[in-house]
Amino acid sequence: MDIKLFLFFFANIHLVSKVFGESIYRNVKIPLEKLMENEIEYSRRIMNGAQTSIDVYPYVAQIEYKTMYVCAGGIISKTVVVTTQQCIFDPHNRQHYNIRAGASVKGSLGYVFEIREFILHPSYNPTTMDFDVALIVLETPLNFTNKIQAIALPNANETLTTGQVGIISGWGHLKEDGVKSKTLQKVGVPIIPQEKCVSTYEKEFPITPRMFCAGFLNTGGKDACQGDSGGPFNSNHKLFGITSWGVGCADKNYPGVYLVVPLLREWIRNHTEI
Repeated sequence: MDIKLFLFFFANIHLVSKVFGESIYRNVKIPLEKLMENEIEYSRRIMNGAQTSIDVYPYVAQIEYKTMYVCAGGIISKTVVVTTQQCIFDPHNRQHYNIRAGASVKGSLGYVFEIREFILHPSYNPTTMDFDVALIVLETPLNFTNKIQAIALPNANETLTTGQVGIISGWGHLKEDGVKSKTLQKVGVPIIPQEKCVSTYEKEFPITPRMFCAGFLNTGGKDACQGDSGGPFNSNHKLFGITSWGVGCADKNYPGVYLVVPLLREWIRNHTEI
């Protein structure tokens, strides 16, 4: 079974941990140097969505590692970007990372910002992907324009309802194992009942209370894919979710899995005062 992270350059593998100079997923090992080759991509990209512009979704940022795009993130203030912890695979070398904001094209234009600090959730489990969240604190504040804005955060008690549509966006693959998108893509996906989400994945990986599913069960076709990890799930102009993981891309039997932001709201507030 091909389990995939929505992470960009970590190709076609869902759960990754760094062990003795190798990236390991269950019984599959990939040397770290391979992770930086263009054909190896682990995250998720938008499938069967539409090209869009950063001035429509100005809260979406690019996370780059050694100048290469690896993940998306959501701007939540002038100094903080939220993403998945899977995207911060080299946390002790923040000098290798930067944030690109205000750009529709991957790796080009916009404004590039250095990282001051990573704030990683202490309960993150790389095996189950529970608590897959991280905060990126910028060295210098963003200058908000029509192309750079923060997305509002929901309150801790706000919830989404079954069938409610959220917009996911990013620069991930346009199809499973396919070409990379050069421009920002977006697609709308509906919330799937939590009991269905749990039963769908119960034989593979546990769905925890901090996860929800969205997509088109039985039909598939639209989803995040490799390279979209960390990107925002926007509903009612609020950041209700963060793209995390899934099996394949746009598979009719496996919807995408997202982090439930309201349940992490207190943790975000404690570390950012947002």
